[in-house]
Amino acid sequence: IRMELPYIWFTVKLLLWMLVIVTAYYLYEFIVKPLCTRKKYSKYANVMIDPFVPVLGGIKYYIKNVEGGKASYAHLVTSADKFSKYDVYMEFEGKFPAFKILSEEAHIQFNKLSDGVNIDRGTEIYSVGKIATKGLFNIRSTENHALRKNTFVKLLGLNFASRYIPMIHETVDEIVSTWKAGSEYKSVLQMNKVTFMIFTKVLFGKSQV
Repeated sequence: IRMELPYIWFTVKLLLWMLVIVTAYYLYEFIVKPLCTRKKYSKYANVMIDPFVPVLGGIKYYIKNVEGGKASYAHLVTSADKFSKYDVYMEFEGKFPAFKILSEEAHIQFNKLSDGVNIDRGTEIYSVGKIATKGLFNIRSTENHALRKNTFVKLLGLNFASRYIPMIHETVDEIVSTWKAGSEYKSVLQMNKVTFMIFTKVLFGKSQV
């Protein structure tokens, strides 16, 4: 037992150091970096910045909206008046800063900055993007991409999609028929259900649903 004690103590110290390193990393990524980024852009009067929310960032508002039975973007609607007073809106999606161009002047300036610069898609490194590296959203801005994009957009045209209008009406009727008089339902959840059923029927056919 005496021989094993030094090894046990070494293991404990190693685990503690690993815990400290991991904690420091996440504090830096989710607290320090977002605060530094906010400080950097807060000096610009024409930039609107969301209140600081650790870890979740602006995702907190989307979650709160859905839990309250509202559309996930409801907080953006209530902030529309504020947006008109700024050129750029910055929010954090988790630890990542996201910039939204608000004013016409900001669009003009951005186009000037990007003139002649190849602004391309970022390479996905997670989830489906990691598997489908040659997918529509990953391939470079080449003629091949333009051709595939145009082909894809044509499939979404009214003439093509109109064939599904009867099925859409039928699906909505199916969902509504399950509602009971006097009961309350969250519109967001019901709309999500309708959307999921429609997508499923389009992709796999009504017989598979």
